Amino acid sequence: MSIIRPDQLYSAIGPAVVGPMPLLLMLDGWVEASDTMAKVTETIKAQAQLTPLVEFDLDELLDHRARRPLITVVDGVPGKLSWPELLLSVGTDNNGAPFLALHGPEPDFRWKPFSRAVSTIVQGIGVSRAVIVGAYPAPAPHTRPVRVSTTGRAEDVGHRPHTRGEAQVAAGVHFAICEELDADGTSTVGLWAQVPYYLATTGWPQAASGLLANLSQLVDLEFDSASLDTEAPAAIEAADAMMSHNPALQSIVDDLETRFDAMIQVEQGEFPTGDELELEVQQYLRNVDGE
Repeated sequence: MSIIRPDQLYSAIGPAVVGPMPLLLMLDGWVEASDTMAKVTETIKAQAQLTPLVEFDLDELLDHRARRPLITVVDGVPGKLSWPELLLSVGTDNNGAPFLALHGPEPDFRWKPFSRAVSTIVQGIGVSRAVIVGAYPAPAPHTRPVRVSTTGRAEDVGHRPHTRGEAQVAAGVHFAICEELDADGTSTVGLWAQVPYYLATTGWPQAASGLLANLSQLVDLEFDSASLDTEAPAAIEAADAMMSHNPALQSIVDDLETRFDAMIQVEQGEFPTGDELELEVQQYLRNVDGE
């Protein structure tokens, strides 16, 4: 089998640009919840007017049987095939700040040369920081603000919300790209919206709004989330209706609220005082005696 070089996986199709600027990794096909990634990508594309710089060869990278091209048939007449595209593009946010975006389907094949190719291209342009944007189902209540967890170097995640302890998960190609960038000294951070797991297959636009807000905090990219925010009341109403028809689920949400609030207290350093702990113990003992 012939060895594919990284430079054989792409073609330059746009103008030369010069950084440094942030890189957003917005590949689909790995983890997702409530179509959050689709909403973030659509919002950014609509406002940034992305200009493609590099097109990757999906005949080398994608299993077309898993993600087939689309075709529209009108009155028995098939039109042109619509092929998926994997692009590196440049755009500007609502304040005119430039950024790079890698968007399209996650490759099925040749992750290592693909990741090296991405790193080589963006390092040649100049990248200030790479940010993975994603979402996943989590034990979080819909009655609390969306929590966006962070992954990255210890110095990058130490002061931001992040999952504590150890977890082993199947990785996306994003992390292979980040390994290449880290080796070249580029800071890489992941932003992960935690979507209530019981809403993972329904609409929860608050997750997309939360990711956009965190992009603003992390790399100073501003995007208008007004269209997402207008969808939030209907999503809340639908979730509340689900609770009213399912008392068992409401009980689960009540427990999630308690756990969520306790976690936030710990993260913010808000520990109960000795007097408060003593009162809780006394109340517990009174409840036990009364049984």
